Amino acid sequence: MGLTLKNKVVLIENDEILKQYLKERLNKAGIEVVCCKDGFEGSLKIKNENPDLIISACELSRVDIFTLIREKNEYKSTVNIPVIVLEKERNLEIEKQLAELQVSAILLKPLKVDLLFRNICKLLGCRIDFDRTRSIIDAHINEDILFVEISDGLNAEKIDLLTYKIRSMVEDYAKILTKVLIICSNISNSPRLNMKLEQLITSITDETAAVSSTIRILTPQDSAVAKAVKEDKKFANIPIVENLSEAISSFGKINVFAHESEVDEINTLILTSANEKVSVYLPMDLHFASEDDPMKSQYSVAIIDDDLPILEYLETVFESEGWKTTAYETPVAFIKELQHVRPDIIFLDLMMPKINGVQVIQYLRKNKINIPIVVITAISQKEVITRVKEYGVSYFLTKPLHMNVILDTAKDALGIS
Repeated sequence: MGLTLKNKVVLIENDEILKQYLKERLNKAGIEVVCCKDGFEGSLKIKNENPDLIISACELSRVDIFTLIREKNEYKSTVNIPVIVLEKERNLEIEKQLAELQVSAILLKPLKVDLLFRNICKLLGCRIDFDRTRSIIDAHINEDILFVEISDGLNAEKIDLLTYKIRSMVEDYAKILTKVLIICSNISNSPRLNMKLEQLITSITDETAAVSSTIRILTPQDSAVAKAVKEDKKFANIPIVENLSEAISSFGKINVFAHESEVDEINTLILTSANEKVSVYLPMDLHFASEDDPMKSQYSVAIIDDDLPILEYLETVFESEGWKTTAYETPVAFIKELQHVRPDIIFLDLMMPKINGVQVIQYLRKNKINIPIVVITAISQKEVITRVKEYGVSYFLTKPLHMNVILDTAKDALGIS
């Protein structure tokens, strides 16, 4: 029996590589994906398919992203469908307009897939199993050799992403690749090492014309990777080499009629250029959001504001940078959850009904809860600001809010350089 797909996503994207990856990866997670190539087709599918989530590129043809979302918001059956927008370049004005249209998240390309999946899980209330093993992985082509560099560990998600990068490179270079050098360093033994190595080598052979005999693995003979390869009968004939020059020479790239000095020159040229990486655009990033800056995975922010567009804009700004965010439309909801969860920083609107921002600050100070607070104000609230300063609050943001100022203020309040 096949996997039952519990949720449905309409994906509007003209990048075929990204579309293939998201469809295959989300299908694997039990999520049905309906693909659309432009805004017009996407608008029709949203009305006809009644999806649980919309993921759309920001740049759309035939029907633009703003028209598409406005039309969605006009219909009772689709108004509550959350939207994730994938933006190719950061544009604060566009992001502000999208926030006003109540977009749930704006993510930048190249896409950090862990950040996307985190947003999908949050919006659909589902779980996507995700390999979080630390791994640095990249690939490039030099001459007719595919170089795959891996260090610190093997990560199944990144091997999947690598598959698509190799596919993109093969298409861009229009080359038939038969020779592959896998450079492994600092990879220790783990229960799933053999399985991930098999996934890696299978992905490479599927995307290239390489076979086991035309693949080399550069790693110490006594390493965990070398031992795992030797134990696997399918890949036991892949040579393990310990020297880069030896690895490249073994491919037979050097002209057999060259003199000894010419051989050395050719080898030196190849070794020098082996690390020159020609840029190939991939819409998914081989690095995860949590790896960019330790701050992003260590700090959390609580946002308290009854103005929904502002609330969602702040949430979008922080989540697009990898911060952990929790949004509250009322101070009561925040105070109730405060008994169980303590954020590292609070963004707080002052003017709210029933309980206002000043009362929230009074509650925190009375209970000796010393969390840094950034107050969101209007220019006309000078008297209130003076009162708030008496409680030790020294960070203020005036509407309209700007992304860079928001992030810089948060870092300053947390003492992060």
